[in-house]
Amino acid sequence: MKHLKGIFLLSLGLSLSACTLNEDDPQTTLCQKLTTHLMNESETNINWGDASRVEKKKEHLLLTVNFEKTDAQGSIPMQATCLYPYHNEQQGEDYEFMPQEYLNIPESMTINGQAVRVGDLHTAIQKVTGQSVKDTFNEEHIKNKAKELEQNIQEGAKKLDESIQKGSEKLGESLEKLGEKLQDK
Repeated sequence: MKHLKGIFLLSLGLSLSACTLNEDDPQTTLCQKLTTHLMNESETNINWGDASRVEKKKEHLLLTVNFEKTDAQGSIPMQATCLYPYHNEQQGEDYEFMPQEYLNIPESMTINGQAVRVGDLHTAIQKVTGQSVKDTFNEEHIKNKAKELEQNIQEGAKKLDESIQKGSEKLGESLEKLGEKLQDK
């Protein structure tokens, strides 16, 4: 069970670090994705601004992300805050899979000063991170299928070349025999 949990955390960590919003900062990426999900907004309706990180050593990381929500009436400045707990080797077996100083999953969150209920946050985390893992798998699956298809095309082209070569040789032999028969007459 420990290994399954580790594999899940490793895949989760890899998928979060591979997100396109902030490739080098999985906490900011997840905070943005959670905000989008919890607000039931399309990513096209949100313009992300700056993010600030305040670390309280050996306690938590407070990440604040500024953004504007746009709609038909215009833009509304907003702010989301995610609190990421401190994580170290002494706190558990997962450290070997996620050796960052702070966890990549927030323990609490606010949007425009309103606390997000813990249950809602946990549900959003499951949906957002599950989608990230699914997207990562789908991307890898597509790349593997593309490589397989490319190999099949190359093998098919090679076989076609060989068939054309053999056909050309047989045609040449047939023409040669025909030429000999015509000369004999």
